[in-house]
Amino acid sequence: MSGGRTSAFRLGRGPMAAAILLQASCSSSSAPTATAGTPLPSGSGWSVEAITRVSSREGTPVVAGGLVWVPNMAEGSISAVNASDGRVERTVRIGDPGFLLRQGCGTSSVHATPHGSFDIRRCDVPNALAYDGKSLWVTLNDARVLLRLDPVSGRTLATIPLGIEAFGLGVGAAGVWVSDFEHDSVVHFDRSTGAVLATISGMPPGPSGIAVGQDAVWVACARANSIARIDPITNKVVAELPLGKSPLPVAIAFGSVWVRSEEGDRLTRIDPATNRVVATTVVGAAEGLDGLDQFGIDATGLWLSGLRIAHVSAASNLQDRVLGYDGPALDYGRGRLWAIGILGTLSRIRVN
Repeated sequence: MSGGRTSAFRLGRGPMAAAILLQASCSSSSAPTATAGTPLPSGSGWSVEAITRVSSREGTPVVAGGLVWVPNMAEGSISAVNASDGRVERTVRIGDPGFLLRQGCGTSSVHATPHGSFDIRRCDVPNALAYDGKSLWVTLNDARVLLRLDPVSGRTLATIPLGIEAFGLGVGAAGVWVSDFEHDSVVHFDRSTGAVLATISGMPPGPSGIAVGQDAVWVACARANSIARIDPITNKVVAELPLGKSPLPVAIAFGSVWVRSEEGDRLTRIDPATNRVVATTVVGAAEGLDGLDQFGIDATGLWLSGLRIAHVSAASNLQDRVLGYDGPALDYGRGRLWAIGILGTLSRIRVN
């Protein structure tokens, strides 16, 4: 990354990048090649099918149809990886992280960044990516805009002024929602027109991860160690629940709301009908870039990133699978796990 800036990483101990599929440095659809003679990692009930080199500093991957889009946060671009063969089909430049670096964004070293502050992420361009089944949505803090992109070509379809310093991004039936971690606010956008429907100030400190449902929007508030429920009609916070330290990723699945506390190593399950915690599961340690995490959801539960990728059953609320493989953030789609690595890779993992 330019500017000599180092990243606040929680270092993993898993078998990172045993074999790497290298893309050409250009944005064309050049075929990757495997490192000769090096077997891909595998274990009981799982195997890595491909490892693709993407960029030096990746964001959370997003599965969109036959592509997996990966933010290249030090380069101001996103890369589309073919879900079938691991080929990087295209890389689309959408921003300029150098602009933020010249403005003095964030801290310059892991040693100057308190863990849990998420300050190291203030220079990332892009910093969040989401898919709603029709469009990709991306936030850029260099230009302070929200982009709507074609999920196949990556072509920009709309450019929407943000008006905030974006952190988390959620898209769903109740619109597009963007959190501002530094200034304790959330903005609600109309998904069709891009119009700002509401700016909610005075949120519990540190709004971060967002999950958008039909009748509720759930926002993790990392500095408050809580999660807030917003009514998308009134755009008011209607409930707040205490959680473990530094909650970040949030998901709505299996009739529940799930949130992980990054420093508490806890997965909390909430019943949205009562706004009560119904289960708390001890999970493994998170890994990678401070302030970066995401769940993967399959037919039976949630996949969690970390020093050991793990699966929690929605039926039992217990951890029922642990892979001998690590990943800072992941997604699940097309019957596979997709995990980024601290060495700038994307792994396609088959799980039985």
